[in-house]
Amino acid sequence: MLNRNLIGIKNIIFDLGGVIINIDQQLAFHKFSGLAGCSFTEFKHRMQQSGFINVLQNYERGLITSKDFRAQLCQSIGRKIDDEFLDIAWNSMLLDIPSERLELLLGLRKNFKLVLLSNTNKIHHDEFISILKKKSGKADFSSYFDRVYYSFQMQKIKPEVEIFEQVLQEQSWEANETLFIDDNIENISAAEFLGIKTLHINGDGVLMKFFGK
Repeated sequence: MLNRNLIGIKNIIFDLGGVIINIDQQLAFHKFSGLAGCSFTEFKHRMQQSGFINVLQNYERGLITSKDFRAQLCQSIGRKIDDEFLDIAWNSMLLDIPSERLELLLGLRKNFKLVLLSNTNKIHHDEFISILKKKSGKADFSSYFDRVYYSFQMQKIKPEVEIFEQVLQEQSWEANETLFIDDNIENISAAEFLGIKTLHINGDGVLMKFFGK
């Protein structure tokens, strides 16, 4: 029996962080504040003052290199940190990929076209692929999605409508036959603007419950 939530849906676009892989962004900033020798609150303020959000957006657009990104982090921390330790701190926000979510994707691929659309960067990409390998033995997400789209490769980021338009155009999908799943309400709103159906992941268990799992 067809899940009533999926009537008319042929295609599904999944976000990665907070949907497929569990994340806790605060963990990275706690690590950075420790490296900087200051409080978490003080470090967050320092990051805001340094314009870090613009640097991160440029990094996730693929407009600056990992070397440039690390240099900006070191500037905010206030001292030079070896790349290895900097990457460990930055990647600490990436947690686990629950097996039931991977199983859900495999099941959905039997009846729907699936793509992954993630705002991400090269350092995080390498880490979550490593997490996937350890969890599933798979070298990438090709077993779970028909196509993957990463912002740093596209030079576009959510919630820009252009990133959704590119996916729809390249996949030859109709917006009203497509479901977008994300944990960020701004991204959800951008997709809805184009007529894409949406599911906002705003709590534990929302994803599995939606699909009747």
